[in-house]
Amino acid sequence: MRKFISRKPHRYRRKKTAFSNQFFRIGIALAVFAPLAFYSLFFSEFFQIEQIIITEAIFTEPGHEFIEPKYTKALKADIKSTIDEQLDNKIIFWETRSIFLSNLKKIEENILNEFLLIANIEISRKFPRTIYVVIEKRKPIAVWCQVLSEETKLLGEEKPCFLLDKQGVIFEKHIQVLPRITTMGAIQGKPKIIDRENRPIFGLGDKVIRETKLFQILDTLSVLELEIKIPIKKVEIISAHKLTFKTLETWDIYFNFQADIEWQLTKLVAVLQEKIPLEKRQDLMYIELRFEDFASFKFK
Repeated sequence: MRKFISRKPHRYRRKKTAFSNQFFRIGIALAVFAPLAFYSLFFSEFFQIEQIIITEAIFTEPGHEFIEPKYTKALKADIKSTIDEQLDNKIIFWETRSIFLSNLKKIEENILNEFLLIANIEISRKFPRTIYVVIEKRKPIAVWCQVLSEETKLLGEEKPCFLLDKQGVIFEKHIQVLPRITTMGAIQGKPKIIDRENRPIFGLGDKVIRETKLFQILDTLSVLELEIKIPIKKVEIISAHKLTFKTLETWDIYFNFQADIEWQLTKLVAVLQEKIPLEKRQDLMYIELRFEDFASFKFK
């Protein structure tokens, strides 16, 4: 007998259309939505920068109201104008002020280089179309003057004086109208430091003294005036090993800032208490603290 073998019915596979391919669908979606996203991010009015807000970091004591000086308002206006110019960008031929294209770090660097009065600046985005700027101005802690060499004086140069900040940077010319000597050797409230080291002429923005040395000077001034009760007119930097503190009583104190300052101050207190009564100070010429284990002195 014949054996009949059953055959399975033949199945025909449907041909897949291009649209049924997952990658094709993704490609179509990208082709449609990518240009829309690109336009929205870089050319849509919603993300075009319209406002620049500038505030100042203010550190005031409790109970003291801060009143913004007129020059600060003018400074902010100049900074705003400079930032505004740097917000314009181009993509091929099309101009845009998209908040996403702003190079904030580069703008910060440019502002610090252009405006010496600014010690620090932080720029951030406040979506959708605002740039927020916080500035910190340099605060003068001393007046720094440079004594010029005789050769420079012959060229008609005058002794320059500048405002000095805590980083040892000179950032603004100091115009002295009427000298007013008060405590801390201050002219208009700021200690005066004279550089007599015969160095090249410095200009605005230069770092003229190390922070450590600057604060050594200021700390020593504070001890002399507040603790030892010696009013100081000014400080003269003669060399790396000699600093002269000129008193209002017209006598000098010689320090070596390469050595132990506390020990030199201890010697100063000892010699004043033991050998130089208050009524004789007006006859003093100087007290020398740089050598030996004792302080030497000379009368006029």
